[in-house]
Formats: sequence, structure tokens, C-alpha cells
Amino acid sequence: MVGRKVVKLWGWSGAHVSTVQQRSVDTVRRWARAVVVLQVGSNDLCDAARSPELVVQDLLDYASDLVEHRGVNKVVVCQILRRENGCR
Repeated sequence: MVGRKVVKLWGWSGAHVSTVQQRSVDTVRRWARAVVVLQVGSNDLCDAARSPELVVQDLLDYASDLVEHRGVNKVVVCQILRRENGCR
């Protein structure tokens, strides 16, 4: 498609980084080549068993996997949004 860009949005309500990574494999393979934008992590931070450092490491691992093994050219990791219910 010369001159046309395709944008595909998808998400899973309540998902953690690991869930998004598992569920997105087919979607990324089919749609994402140039850029993947990640807005994920808020649910992870609401889990008392997961430290912020572990959540960030999961995000970095996922972004690296997308580039190194899934053929994505660029990954943009957005700021983790603060939850209204007061989770970290």
C-alpha cells in the first residue's frame, strides 16, 4: 500500500505484561512490523507480589523479544498510567 498507513489497535482489559506478551504473538505476526506501542503495566503494579522493578524488567524483556524475535522495527513503551484506585 503505497502512501497508506494501517493502524491496528488491540488490548486485553485486566491483563498483565506476561498475558499481553502471550496473547499478542499472532496479532504482532500478522499486523505489526514498523512500530508497536505498549501501554501496559498498571495491572501488574496493583499486584502486591510484583515490585515496580520486576514490572519494568518484564516490559523491557517483552520489548526486546518483539524486536529480536518477532520482526518489529521499533517498540515505544508509554508511561505506566496511575490507577485511580490508588495502586502504587
